[in-house]
Amino acid sequence: MFFKNLSKINFFVSSIFLTISIIAILIEIFTRYFLHFSFAGNEELARLMTIYTMMIGGALALDLDEHPNIDIFRYMVIKKGGRLDLFINILSYLLLIPFFIYFLIQGYSILINEGKLLTPCLRIYWYYGYFAIILGSVLMGLYSIKKLFISIKDFVYLSKK
Repeated sequence: MFFKNLSKINFFVSSIFLTISIIAILIEIFTRYFLHFSFAGNEELARLMTIYTMMIGGALALDLDEHPNIDIFRYMVIKKGGRLDLFINILSYLLLIPFFIYFLIQGYSILINEGKLLTPCLRIYWYYGYFAIILGSVLMGLYSIKKLFISIKDFVYLSKK
């Protein structure tokens, strides 16, 4: 239930960020090419919204198994949903979780060391931009842990058959 609600929130928030990014880019295109001027902060706003969209959307894609895979090679050799497939899933999630922890630590370090700087046009702190790294790594780590436990449960169930 928690992850289902979290996925809905992530989808909603990333949709809003993507919409804001698209609107900012379209305004920038219109004003630059038709009115021959541009707003100073549109590019920064679009960049910031795109970063959040990518980090939240990446976590959502991990939860929904929508990341691109090389399934053709994998499933030519092994049966999808079989024990070997589940073992590969378990192994991959065990490798991903430390990566997201490292990503979280490095994101925090960047946030603390570089976040005090102001963006050139919008004059907002970079904390807001760098926080996307932390948010994305936490979300991806949570979804990886969820997927790891599901894969272990399924592996144990298939082993008992």
